[in-house]
Amino acid sequence: MSKRATDDLLASAIAGGASVEAAAQAAGVSRSTAFRRLTEAAFKGRVSELRSRMVDATVGRLAAMGGKAADMLEAAISGDPSPLAVRAALGLFDALTRLRTHAELEQRLAILEQTIARSNRERRSA
Repeated sequence: MSKRATDDLLASAIAGGASVEAAAQAAGVSRSTAFRRLTEAAFKGRVSELRSRMVDATVGRLAAMGGKAADMLEAAISGDPSPLAVRAALGLFDALTRLRTHAELEQRLAILEQTIARSNRERRSA
């Protein structure tokens, strides 16, 4: 397997929440290799990118369930659904709100980092 393919497996496993040891085993590399990769900026960036994609996919799934949750709360007004279903709907709305806030802050931070990097490059070249 190529280094790129091995790194992709390792990064995917770590991004998905596996321990470094478990990710190393899944990718077929030593524990020390996995920890060494985590010191490399490009590799850490790949893990972050993959994790962001996973979070985005999760947010999409939760957003798709948002309509059902709203219907559940609407039905609760007339006393139809169980208290457990209402708590689940409220929990979903809470999770959606938190994830949306996180995604917006992440995007704003990325823009600020790019702006600062561009400004630093312009200062160095001036």
